Amino acid sequence: MKTEQELNASILAVTMTIHNKYPELSKYIEEMPVTIPDVQSPEINNKHLENYHNTLVSMVDGYQKKKRSVIHKTILRHSCLRRSRLT
Repeated sequence: MKTEQELNASILAVTMTIHNKYPELSKYIEEMPVTIPDVQSPEINNKHLENYHNTLVSMVDGYQKKKRSVIHKTILRHSCLRRSRLT
């Protein structure tokens, strides 16, 4: 398991990637219930940080896959249209 410092650095890196490359996802970071444990005296430990990090990474990965799929379908559609116009 990573240290608290390593997890915080990794969370910061993923968060900066989201803000720089996928700003449309930034709004979901604030809505994530993982950021604040649901207890009276919240204690942030490595397990909470690791869960938060994994959630951020999953969100980015899922978004990238969806975006690639849309781009791929668009390219296929355009190439089919181009071929139909040529025939």
